[in-house]
Amino acid sequence: PFLVDEYTYFLDLSKYDYSFDKYFASFDKKKQKNLKRDLKSVPEYKVHYNNIQDFDRLVELNIKQYGEYSRFNNPLIKKGISRLVELAHKKGILEMISIEINGGIEGVDAAITFGNWYHTLIGGVNNQRVPNLGKLMNVLDIKNAIAKKAGFVDFFATSGYWKELWGFEKEMLFKFMK
Repeated sequence: PFLVDEYTYFLDLSKYDYSFDKYFASFDKKKQKNLKRDLKSVPEYKVHYNNIQDFDRLVELNIKQYGEYSRFNNPLIKKGISRLVELAHKKGILEMISIEINGGIEGVDAAITFGNWYHTLIGGVNNQRVPNLGKLMNVLDIKNAIAKKAGFVDFFATSGYWKELWGFEKEMLFKFMK
């Protein structure tokens, strides 16, 4: 028997002709205005791609952001994610995005491309120091997925509230119980 588990969230880029501008235009005017304002509040930044050395900073930021709920608190999960990132890097499918502000890395997201999908794996941002950095990271991930010609951006399960605000589609996951 299968039991209802939770929703997984994704963005079907074909619905927006693979255009961030068309996706953004799907938001109501107030939401567009608010998101533009929030993104403008982020200080001047530089974006770096696939700096594998930023993985340690990703771990640090994730633990700082999520505290006891960070997946990196479990050494086995931390090792597994680290190995996955290394393997994805070797295979050329890693999409790590780092945001540098005032000489420091304040946000890092790790994603992989596989088939027609851009899978956001895990990340961390210094929202305490730089508010709205998570929103900027979402925009960068979506734009990067479009640049990589992905058909879908997979934002996985959990934290559904903000994902629904971004207009992502959702699909129920199920778990098998013996």
